[in-house]
Amino acid sequence: MSWAFAQVRQSQPDYARWPRLEGAMRQRIELVLDEGEVLFIPACCAHEISGEALLDDGTPAEHVLSMNRFWRTRSSLVRPHLAPEALTSYNASLAFE
Repeated sequence: MSWAFAQVRQSQPDYARWPRLEGAMRQRIELVLDEGEVLFIPACCAHEISGEALLDDGTPAEHVLSMNRFWRTRSSLVRPHLAPEALTSYNASLAFE
């Protein structure tokens, strides 16, 4: 699994497997974006994206659009935020440096 993908599902937290997750979940922020709004999530911030099943008028939502733009960030700024088990995969992905 890539270092960039969490093994934790915020929508179905497994506190037995990830005991520190319960404390982290108390600090999470949940929000709904309206049409035309954009949310910037800084590098190394965990997030989970889901779409609403229905629009405000009750019609089924057709799709959710999620885009990522991975700006090149100095690895020295990323490494301190990665779990030790993610460092090997992350370091291997930096073959261009």
